[in-house]
Amino acid sequence: MNIGALPRERAPTDPDRLGARFARGVWEGDELNPVDLGSGERWAGGALTLSSMELGWDETTRESWTERTRDLLARFGPFRLAWMETLVRVADWRASAKEREGVYGDG
Repeated sequence: MNIGALPRERAPTDPDRLGARFARGVWEGDELNPVDLGSGERWAGGALTLSSMELGWDETTRESWTERTRDLLARFGPFRLAWMETLVRVADWRASAKEREGVYGDG
C-alpha cells in the first residue's frame, strides 16, 4: 500500500536528475508516451511526477499515496482491489510478451 525505491535500487547519477525521486525503475521527470484509453479518450502523455510518494499533502496530486491507497481499500475492499490489480498485471505481462515477440513493431 505504499510506493518507494527498492532496497538495492540506485539513485539517479545523471547531473540533471540529482535529488530526483525514484522508485521501481522510474525517475521523476521521465517522459511518458501518449496512451489511447479507448472510447475516443486519449491521454497526451507528459512528465512523470512521483510527488505522491512523500508523506502528507501534496500540491500537485493533493493527497499522499498512502491516503489514496487507503481510500481505494475502503471503497472497493481487499478482494475487489486485488482482482483489479490482477487484471492490470496480466495485461502488463501480455503486452510485455507481445513487445518481446515484436508484435508491436518499432514504433
